[in-house]
Amino acid sequence: MGMESKNLHENIEKAMQSLDGLQPAAPMPFFYTRLQARMEKENGVAEVSWLLLKKPIWLIATLICCLGLNALMITQLAKTNAQETSVNKQTTIESFATEFELNNSSNY
Repeated sequence: MGMESKNLHENIEKAMQSLDGLQPAAPMPFFYTRLQARMEKENGVAEVSWLLLKKPIWLIATLICCLGLNALMITQLAKTNAQETSVNKQTTIESFATEFELNNSSNY
C-alpha cells in the first residue's frame, strides 16, 4: 500500500503542476455586449415592432396617408358647402316668389 500511495501522490502532484502555467479563460472582445443584445432581442419583440415605425419609409407613408385623408375631407366639405349653398339659393327664390305671390298664375 505504501507504493500505491506514493504513486498516487506523485500523480496528483504532476497533475497540479501541469495546471500551474494556465491562465484564466477570457471571453472574446465584445462578448458581453453581443450576449446582452441577443438577450434583449429574444425578450423584446415589442421593441422590434416599435423600431419598424422609426424607419423613414414608414414615416413618409404615414404622412402621405394623413395628407390624403385631409385632402379627401376638405373635398367632401367643399361639396357639402356647395350643395347647401345651392339649396339655400333655391329656398330664397321660392320664399321670394311666395312673398310676392309670383308663383300664382292668374289671368285678370
